[in-house]
Amino acid sequence: MNKKIFFIGGANSGKSMLAEKYINSTYEKKIYLATGIPFDTEMKEKIKKHQLRRDNSWYTVESFKDIVAKIDNLNIDYSVILFDCVTNLITNIMLENPTINWENIDKNSLENMENTAIYEITNLIEYCNIKNIDIIFVSNEVNLSLVPEYPLGRYFAGITGRINQYIADISNEVYLVVAGLKTKLK
Repeated sequence: MNKKIFFIGGANSGKSMLAEKYINSTYEKKIYLATGIPFDTEMKEKIKKHQLRRDNSWYTVESFKDIVAKIDNLNIDYSVILFDCVTNLITNIMLENPTINWENIDKNSLENMENTAIYEITNLIEYCNIKNIDIIFVSNEVNLSLVPEYPLGRYFAGITGRINQYIADISNEVYLVVAGLKTKLK
Protein backbone atom coordinates (compact mmCIF):
# COMPACT_ATOMS: atom_id res chain seq x y z
CA MET A 1 0.00 0.00 0.00
CA ASN A 2 0.87 3.67 -0.02
CA LYS A 3 1.39 3.85 -3.76
CA LYS A 4 1.19 7.09 -5.67
CA ILE A 5 0.04 6.82 -9.28
CA PHE A 6 -0.35 9.64 -11.79
CA PHE A 7 -2.55 9.75 -14.90
CA ILE A 8 -1.77 12.80 -17.06
CA GLY A 9 -3.07 13.77 -20.49
CA GLY A 10 -4.93 16.34 -22.49
CA ALA A 11 -8.49 17.47 -21.89
CA ASN A 12 -10.99 14.70 -22.67
CA SER A 13 -8.18 12.21 -23.32
CA GLY A 14 -9.79 9.52 -21.14
CA LYS A 15 -7.45 9.88 -18.16
CA SER A 16 -10.21 9.94 -15.50
CA MET A 17 -11.94 6.93 -17.04
CA LEU A 18 -8.68 4.95 -17.15
CA ALA A 19 -7.82 5.93 -13.57
CA GLU A 20 -11.30 4.78 -12.47
CA LYS A 21 -10.88 1.47 -14.32
CA TYR A 22 -7.47 0.97 -12.72
CA ILE A 23 -8.96 1.54 -9.29
CA ASN A 24 -12.06 -0.60 -9.94
CA SER A 25 -9.83 -3.53 -10.94
CA THR A 26 -7.64 -3.24 -7.83
CA TYR A 27 -9.60 -1.77 -4.91
CA GLU A 28 -12.93 -2.36 -3.23
CA LYS A 29 -13.11 0.59 -0.83
CA LYS A 30 -12.46 3.91 -2.53
CA ILE A 31 -12.88 7.65 -2.30
CA TYR A 32 -13.40 9.89 -5.29
CA LEU A 33 -12.02 13.35 -4.47
CA ALA A 34 -13.83 15.63 -6.93
CA THR A 35 -12.23 19.07 -7.18
CA GLY A 36 -14.45 20.48 -9.94
CA ILE A 37 -16.95 23.24 -9.28
CA PRO A 38 -20.12 23.22 -11.42
CA PHE A 39 -19.84 26.90 -12.43
CA ASP A 40 -21.50 26.61 -15.87
CA THR A 41 -23.63 24.22 -17.93
CA GLU A 42 -20.65 22.55 -19.59
CA MET A 43 -18.98 21.79 -16.25
CA LYS A 44 -22.27 20.56 -14.77
CA GLU A 45 -22.62 18.13 -17.68
CA LYS A 46 -19.02 16.93 -17.32
CA ILE A 47 -19.48 16.32 -13.58
CA LYS A 48 -22.74 14.44 -14.23
CA LYS A 49 -20.98 12.24 -16.82
CA HIS A 50 -18.27 11.39 -14.29
CA GLN A 51 -20.87 10.64 -11.60
CA LEU A 52 -22.82 8.29 -13.88
CA ARG A 53 -19.67 6.23 -14.54
CA ARG A 54 -19.22 5.50 -10.83
CA ASP A 55 -21.17 2.83 -9.01
CA ASN A 56 -22.09 2.91 -5.33
CA SER A 57 -18.75 1.40 -4.27
CA TRP A 58 -17.29 4.93 -4.46
CA TYR A 59 -17.61 7.51 -1.70
CA THR A 60 -17.39 11.01 -3.16
CA VAL A 61 -15.82 14.00 -1.44
CA GLU A 62 -16.26 17.31 -3.28
CA SER A 63 -13.59 19.79 -2.27
CA PHE A 64 -10.56 21.75 -3.36
CA LYS A 65 -9.68 23.23 0.05
CA ASP A 66 -9.20 21.69 3.48
CA ILE A 67 -9.17 18.30 1.78
CA VAL A 68 -7.50 16.33 4.57
CA ALA A 69 -9.92 17.62 7.20
CA LYS A 70 -12.91 16.62 5.06
CA ILE A 71 -11.53 13.15 4.39
CA ASP A 72 -10.35 12.61 7.96
CA ASN A 73 -13.86 13.40 9.27
CA LEU A 74 -15.36 10.53 7.26
CA ASN A 75 -16.35 7.47 9.17
CA ILE A 76 -15.69 4.97 6.39
CA ASP A 77 -13.06 2.39 5.52
CA TYR A 78 -11.13 2.91 2.27
CA SER A 79 -7.78 1.99 0.75
CA VAL A 80 -7.42 4.45 -2.15
CA ILE A 81 -8.23 8.05 -3.05
CA LEU A 82 -8.74 9.17 -6.63
CA PHE A 83 -7.77 12.86 -6.83
CA ASP A 84 -9.66 14.13 -9.89
CA CYS A 85 -8.28 16.49 -10.82
CA VAL A 86 -5.21 18.59 -10.04
CA THR A 87 -5.95 21.14 -12.77
CA ASN A 88 -9.43 21.83 -11.37
CA LEU A 89 -7.91 22.40 -7.92
CA ILE A 90 -5.41 24.88 -9.39
CA THR A 91 -8.11 26.63 -11.43
CA ASN A 92 -10.40 27.00 -8.41
CA ILE A 93 -7.62 28.45 -6.29
CA MET A 94 -6.58 30.88 -9.01
CA LEU A 95 -10.13 32.05 -9.71
CA GLU A 96 -11.29 32.19 -6.10
CA ASN A 97 -10.88 35.98 -6.06
CA PRO A 98 -12.78 37.38 -9.08
CA THR A 99 -11.34 40.88 -8.63
CA ILE A 100 -7.76 39.96 -9.55
CA ASN A 101 -6.30 42.00 -12.38
CA TRP A 102 -4.29 39.35 -14.21
CA GLU A 103 -2.54 41.98 -16.31
CA ASN A 104 -0.95 43.48 -13.17
CA ILE A 105 -0.91 40.72 -10.56
CA ASP A 106 1.94 40.85 -8.06
CA LYS A 107 4.44 38.01 -7.72
CA ASN A 108 3.48 37.31 -4.07
CA SER A 109 -0.15 36.69 -5.00
CA LEU A 110 0.90 34.17 -7.65
CA GLU A 111 3.26 32.45 -5.24
CA ASN A 112 0.50 32.26 -2.62
CA MET A 113 -1.83 30.59 -5.13
CA GLU A 114 0.80 28.04 -6.10
CA ASN A 115 1.73 27.43 -2.47
CA THR A 116 -1.94 26.89 -1.57
CA ALA A 117 -2.27 24.24 -4.29
CA ILE A 118 1.01 22.59 -3.26
CA TYR A 119 -0.07 22.62 0.39
CA GLU A 120 -3.37 20.85 -0.36
CA ILE A 121 -1.58 18.19 -2.44
CA THR A 122 1.39 17.59 -0.11
CA ASN A 123 -0.86 17.60 2.96
CA LEU A 124 -2.98 14.87 1.37
CA ILE A 125 0.11 12.89 0.38
CA GLU A 126 1.43 13.06 3.95
CA TYR A 127 -1.98 11.99 5.26
CA CYS A 128 -2.05 9.02 2.88
CA ASN A 129 1.49 8.09 3.95
CA ILE A 130 0.46 8.08 7.61
CA LYS A 131 -2.76 6.13 6.93
CA ASN A 132 -1.04 3.76 4.45
CA ILE A 133 -3.55 4.63 1.72
CA ASP A 134 -2.87 4.69 -2.01
CA ILE A 135 -3.53 7.86 -3.98
CA ILE A 136 -4.10 8.23 -7.69
CA PHE A 137 -3.80 11.67 -9.24
CA VAL A 138 -5.37 12.86 -12.48
CA SER A 139 -4.18 16.05 -14.17
CA ASN A 140 -4.19 17.76 -17.53
CA GLU A 141 -0.97 18.21 -19.46
CA VAL A 142 -1.37 21.85 -20.47
CA ASN A 143 2.08 22.62 -21.78
CA LEU A 144 2.12 20.72 -25.08
CA SER A 145 0.39 23.44 -27.07
CA LEU A 146 0.94 27.10 -27.83
CA VAL A 147 1.94 29.49 -25.08
CA PRO A 148 -1.31 31.14 -23.90
CA GLU A 149 -1.88 34.64 -25.20
CA TYR A 150 -3.18 36.03 -21.91
CA PRO A 151 -1.36 36.34 -18.55
CA LEU A 152 -3.91 34.19 -16.68
CA GLY A 153 -3.31 31.33 -19.11
CA ARG A 154 0.47 31.65 -18.86
CA TYR A 155 0.39 31.73 -15.06
CA PHE A 156 -1.95 28.72 -15.00
CA ALA A 157 0.28 26.76 -17.38
CA GLY A 158 3.36 27.56 -15.30
CA ILE A 159 1.83 26.58 -11.98
CA THR A 160 0.25 23.45 -13.43
CA GLY A 161 3.49 22.41 -15.12
CA ARG A 162 5.52 22.74 -11.92
CA ILE A 163 2.94 20.87 -9.83
CA ASN A 164 2.62 18.10 -12.44
CA GLN A 165 6.41 17.68 -12.38
CA TYR A 166 6.32 17.37 -8.59
CA ILE A 167 3.55 14.74 -8.67
CA ALA A 168 5.33 12.77 -11.41
CA ASP A 169 8.54 12.85 -9.39
CA ILE A 170 6.99 11.44 -6.20
CA SER A 171 4.77 8.90 -8.01
CA ASN A 172 5.56 5.20 -8.24
CA GLU A 173 3.84 4.97 -11.62
CA VAL A 174 3.05 7.64 -14.23
CA TYR A 175 0.78 7.11 -17.25
CA LEU A 176 0.40 9.45 -20.21
CA VAL A 177 -3.10 9.21 -21.68
CA VAL A 178 -3.81 10.05 -25.33
CA ALA A 179 -7.06 9.18 -27.15
CA GLY A 180 -8.15 6.83 -24.36
CA LEU A 181 -4.88 4.88 -24.45
CA LYS A 182 -2.29 4.92 -21.71
CA THR A 183 1.47 4.68 -21.99
CA LYS A 184 3.52 3.98 -18.90
CA LEU A 185 6.20 6.66 -18.45
CA LYS A 186 7.42 5.53 -15.04
